[in-house]
Amino acid sequence: MTMRLPMIAAVVALGLGVAAQAKPLPAPPAWPELGVETRIPFPDRTIRDFEADTDEGIWLQDNRRRWYYGRFIGNCPGLQFAQVIAFDTRGSAEFDKHSVILIEREKCFLSSLVTSDRPPPRGQRTKPAPAGGNETPKP
Repeated sequence: MTMRLPMIAAVVALGLGVAAQAKPLPAPPAWPELGVETRIPFPDRTIRDFEADTDEGIWLQDNRRRWYYGRFIGNCPGLQFAQVIAFDTRGSAEFDKHSVILIEREKCFLSSLVTSDRPPPRGQRTKPAPAGGNETPKP
C-alpha cells in the first residue's frame, strides 16, 4: 500500500510534464471571404439550421456553425413559416446555386449560394430598395 502512493505521484507528475510540453493545437482553417459563391457537401447531413429572409432568400448553417446565404430566383412563398425544408441537389452530393429547396409542395430555385455572416436580428433586417433605386446589397 505504501509503495502505490509514490508510484501514483510519479505517474501524475509525468502526466503534468507531458501536458506542459504539448504544442498548441493549430488554428482552424480560415473561412473564405464572405460573399463568395460556394457549395455545401452532403446537405442532408451537414446543414443543421436555416432562417428565412422573407421569401427572397435563406440563411443556412452547417454543422461547423458556418453560415451561407441563398438567394432565390423569384420568391419562395411559405418559407417564412416553414419548420422543415428539404434539399434537391439534382443528383449531386453538393448543395449549390443549381439546387432546389422544397417546402411542402413548393420548389424554390436558387440563383446564388454564397458564404455569409450570421443573419442579422429580425428587427434589423432591411428590405432592398425598389428596382432602379440604390439597393442595399445582401450577402
